[in-house]
Amino acid sequence: MAAETTLTPFPTPSINAQNWPDHFLHDPTCQIPCWENITPNQTDINTAKRIVASISGIRVIYLKSNEIGWYFNDKSNRGGSIFANENGIVIKIDLSLSDDETLGLSNVTEFFGKPHAVLEGYDCSFTISYRYQGMLLLTPGSPYCAGKSVDIAPTTQINRIILFSLNNKESGFDESTFTNEILWDGYKTYDFTNK
Repeated sequence: MAAETTLTPFPTPSINAQNWPDHFLHDPTCQIPCWENITPNQTDINTAKRIVASISGIRVIYLKSNEIGWYFNDKSNRGGSIFANENGIVIKIDLSLSDDETLGLSNVTEFFGKPHAVLEGYDCSFTISYRYQGMLLLTPGSPYCAGKSVDIAPTTQINRIILFSLNNKESGFDESTFTNEILWDGYKTYDFTNK
């Protein structure tokens, strides 16, 4: 007699498209770098596709064998993408906020604690690194700034959250990504001139 097969229950998302930033900061489904039971370096892309498609208010805009892209609703440009490697394992989750949305850095640090470091970006943007937790917070840039220093305050705006596994070089984030970081030293001016 053949052994009976047991089915693993499919994880149900606990968010909807409207409340994802609040849920991410105050009542996450899982610990970063996981988002809604999708974990870089663990979850396969087909499971990720089913989870994303079941989130209330999501509008999937592209679906490829190794990538998913969506808007969180039809009235904003909040969106997300999930990327997988050639073996179909998720390597990176990229979540973006709309232009009129505000997510201050202090909102993130209140829940996740102090970041590890600050990384210089392009066009006066910069990245707040929680590298050992698998999370990067990106700020909007400005082509009109001067110099190589950035002022970081509690009100510094975050417009993207990237979740990744540091153990997976395919994500594009490995030790070489963090060579020019300045270790976190609170809210102040970080100068990249001599980095």
